[in-house]
Amino acid sequence: MGLVVQNHSITPFGPMRLLFLILSAFLVHATHAQTFSELVDTIKDADPTEHEVLIADFVASSSFPHLENDSTVVFLYQGDATSVMVTGDFSGWSPNGWALERLMQTELWYRVAPFEPDARIDYKIILNETEWMLDPANPRQAPSGFGPNSELAMPAYEQPWEVRTNESLPKGTLESHSFSSAIMANTREVSIYLPSGYDANRADPYPVILYHDGSDYLNAAGITTILDNLIGSGRVEPLVAVFANPLDREAEYATTETAEFTRLIVEELMPWVESNHHVSSDPARRAVTGPSYAGLASARHCFQHPQEFGLCAPFSPSFWVSEGALLESIAEGDSTPIKWYVEWGTYEPSIAATGLLFQDVLSGQGAEFQANEWHEGHSWGMWRAHQDDMLEYFFPGVNASR
Repeated sequence: MGLVVQNHSITPFGPMRLLFLILSAFLVHATHAQTFSELVDTIKDADPTEHEVLIADFVASSSFPHLENDSTVVFLYQGDATSVMVTGDFSGWSPNGWALERLMQTELWYRVAPFEPDARIDYKIILNETEWMLDPANPRQAPSGFGPNSELAMPAYEQPWEVRTNESLPKGTLESHSFSSAIMANTREVSIYLPSGYDANRADPYPVILYHDGSDYLNAAGITTILDNLIGSGRVEPLVAVFANPLDREAEYATTETAEFTRLIVEELMPWVESNHHVSSDPARRAVTGPSYAGLASARHCFQHPQEFGLCAPFSPSFWVSEGALLESIAEGDSTPIKWYVEWGTYEPSIAATGLLFQDVLSGQGAEFQANEWHEGHSWGMWRAHQDDMLEYFFPGVNASR
């Protein structure tokens, strides 16, 4: 296992003088670099009339995020406020958050917190208990289903290269379709990604992967850019990707309509994809994936229908649903017909706990799998950053790094 280690509406931040800065603790390399602890000592010894200038000098000489060591973060906010909090993956997005303390009688608020050197988290600030906002001093943002969050990336975290557009690499195409189900008597939108150079007549059918929560993968994760980059660089072989959306996410993925939805996928959607696109019918070349509830649904599809999907990638799967019924069924059954990729973050504790249990089940049954735990939270920032790990594991290209 590779150990690396809700969102709310965004309220526009106030005047430029109101700063919320993240400073990450890195050893001082020169006498002119001032640490936050040095600033605190200086403020305590200085005349109150000097406080504003001292704080302004500290801010002006700092980069954002300003690194002082690799495992300590100082959350800072400067401005007139009755209360300042920071909340995010580390606090379960609680509206109470972590309270910042005012530095003596200044307008500088702060909180010191430890994080793993390779951690990456989403966060926002809460001003006066009601105003949720992005950090105006931090240019780094991470996607979510409800708009961007501010991102804290510690020094050892490696930013994913594949999420950025590379104009030098060829681009695939995206088709949009309306798919009607007789089983569930409804219609939903389905998108199909075809790799650059797609050939409907080539000798070998293309591998295919089904993405649940398809619109979120397209909009929040920028998945077509990721696929273009991984395929174009030879890290992943050319494949066809199907992006499907639920009409009732909780019911179809997790609770009352799971049986009907699974039939829709196996008996209707995938045969429709196969009849309209040159994709493989070999389960060893067919994958299904998704995060959270969609990870739960993905595991259900594969475990119940290994003849349809031989590759399964639940990201942060919600195995806690129905008191762990699906995880218990897998533990009592046989997971070995399936090749698994599973991951979770340490900042999603209930999912991390069931992820470790699931890993033990797969190991005990002798299944082929890869399990990764990251110092991250329940977020699209994590799920998009590790598509390369999953796709190279299932569909390695000529230049695969794994």
